[in-house]
Amino acid sequence: MLSFVCIVLFVLMHISGSQYAYTHHPIGIWMKEVFHLQRNGFDRFVHFNFGFLITLPLTEFTKRKLQISNQLSGLMAFLFISTLAATFELIEWIIGGVLFPETGADYVGTQGDIWDPQKTLLWRCWLHYWY
Repeated sequence: MLSFVCIVLFVLMHISGSQYAYTHHPIGIWMKEVFHLQRNGFDRFVHFNFGFLITLPLTEFTKRKLQISNQLSGLMAFLFISTLAATFELIEWIIGGVLFPETGADYVGTQGDIWDPQKTLLWRCWLHYWY
């Protein structure tokens, strides 16, 4: 049941983010004002929750379907999340930086931060390592 809740919360975050565009999301504007951030933090919040909310469902799935230990299922979930995060960042780079460079910064949503993709990978993957 908890895995289902995690997946639903993650999907709702993406629906909300796609409605406003992650860089203009009202929650991110609120976070920017309250925490005195230099950028709208909603996209990083969602990236963090990709690692946080998807870890449990992936761990449970691999443990049940493959009948493997907790440690191995946790490792597989970490590798899967890391691979998906890196793949998505590469797709963003290809679309935003190579195919459409004139509008790429808006699509990728770096908000002036040249290290945004690396920070995104960190947000998606670091928590899972400690989970």
